[in-house]
Order: sequence, then structure tokens, then C-alpha cells
Amino acid sequence: MKLRGIVLLAHGSRDAKWREPFDLLAGKIAKRLPDTAVRVSFLKDLEPDIYAAVDGLAKAGATHITVVPVFLAAGGHSGNDFPVMANRLSVEHPGVKFRWTEVIGSWEEVIEAMAVAVCAKEDGEC
Repeated sequence: MKLRGIVLLAHGSRDAKWREPFDLLAGKIAKRLPDTAVRVSFLKDLEPDIYAAVDGLAKAGATHITVVPVFLAAGGHSGNDFPVMANRLSVEHPGVKFRWTEVIGSWEEVIEAMAVAVCAKEDGEC
């Protein structure tokens, strides 16, 4: 059996409470995908970083890992940092097949969900 993993990659913050919505998101995904290991990782200020998250999944036997950048918009990190990270992960884990998604904020279904949520907060008809 192939172990699949998802790594949610968030920016990070010096405020440890900042991670709470990402942990909540990971828990919701894990409930929906019980055969997939879901981990949260951060670019800076919080642990684990993406390398530690992927190392843990690989040591647990993951052969397919999807990295989901949980960013609202593409920018310097997606254009500059993510390709470097992807290359390093592929070199360090040659037996793992990686897939990187676009930043989550560019997904049509995410944009639609945010529009519905904002409309609902304004008592609008969504």
C-alpha cells in the first residue's frame, strides 16, 4: 500500500497562536482523507519547516506527497523559494513523488467559498 501525504505549507509567524487555523484545516482534511497523512509546515518562525514535515512522512513510508501552499496569492515565495524547496526535497527523497499545487488562494473553489462566506457575513443572498 502506498502511503500518501499532504503537507500544508504556510508562511509562519512569531505568534504561536497564528498556527491554529492551519492545524484546524489539517484536522478537517485528515477526517475527509483517512488514508492520507496530513501535516502542517511553515516557512519561518514556527515549526516544523517543510523539510522536517516531509522527513517525517518519508520515514513513515510516504511515497506520494502533495505540497499545498496555503497562501492567498502567489508572490516572491512561490516564484523564488518554492522551486528551491521542491528541488531540495526531490534530491533528499528520491523515492518520493512530489506534487506542488498552486497557492490555495488561486483555486476557483477557494475564491468562491470566500465570496460566499463574505456575502453571508453581510447578510446577503449568496
